[in-house]
Amino acid sequence: MLHLILFIGVFFGASKEPQRKTITHGKIRIHLNVDLGGRIDQICYNEQPLLFPAKEHPEYNGSVWWPSPQKDWHWPPPTSIDKNPYKLTRENGLIQLRSIPGPESDLQLKKTIQLLNDHQIRLIYEATNIGKLPKKFGHWEVTRLPKGGRVIFPVGELLAKKEHPKLRSSLFFNDPDLIPSCINKNEKCFNIEISEKTACIPQTDKYKLLADASEGWAAYLKDGLLLVKRFKDTPIAELPPEQGEVELFVNPSLNFIELEQHGQYQKVLPDHTSIWVVDWYILEYPSALSQDVKAIKEFINNNIHLISSY
Repeated sequence: MLHLILFIGVFFGASKEPQRKTITHGKIRIHLNVDLGGRIDQICYNEQPLLFPAKEHPEYNGSVWWPSPQKDWHWPPPTSIDKNPYKLTRENGLIQLRSIPGPESDLQLKKTIQLLNDHQIRLIYEATNIGKLPKKFGHWEVTRLPKGGRVIFPVGELLAKKEHPKLRSSLFFNDPDLIPSCINKNEKCFNIEISEKTACIPQTDKYKLLADASEGWAAYLKDGLLLVKRFKDTPIAELPPEQGEVELFVNPSLNFIELEQHGQYQKVLPDHTSIWVVDWYILEYPSALSQDVKAIKEFINNNIHLISSY
């Protein structure tokens, strides 16, 4: 049974504690910060946290949604989507968070969170064009994770400049020949360790890598837990401009990475909605199993198949 606990903020002088909500199901507990972009603040499995915590940084934490591409808004992300309070409702037993429209964005976002079983979380993002003109954008999920783990995903090709000629070479890494040890050619899989002292993509001086995820999933293994994000595989030609299907960002000064993925770039008419579904799987990876990328990939594929067939 799904247990829901709602914490309502109270006033302390002139400041207000943020409204938070906790959802639990079996071994999974999800913490939501309703007043800070309706974000997923933390996920715990058997009391073990997976995401970069708010105590380490009040804004660069948890998991968020942004419209893609970044070149449309540069920085910071649209406030009404990323930082402003959301309206929380419960419909048919589901938790839903809806952004409050702001002047800097023509989009309104609704997030629906489903705990399907003890290992699977479904996130449904519904972005509605509330402007007066058609709007082109893609979905973008940004998940911040503490350093000290391993990033794994099946890779089609690292995006080269011929695919995205406007990439900023000082920020984006595009040359797979510079990091041959990170690509397992037999398994066609990206596999990279991110230590707590890592300040850029290992073996490079770049902070961000863009890639094509050939099977529609990306995973992070840390302290015996695998967080696997599964999404619709999007061809390179259909991605938002200057973005990759999967992106890895290593923060040079804070102890986190961002494991991100982008959906299809599309034109959405006024009053129309684009829906994007992402499934998260949390798996316990036995210490007795091999740490070889082939073994990890097989474990992920086998277990996702079993869980999804419940």
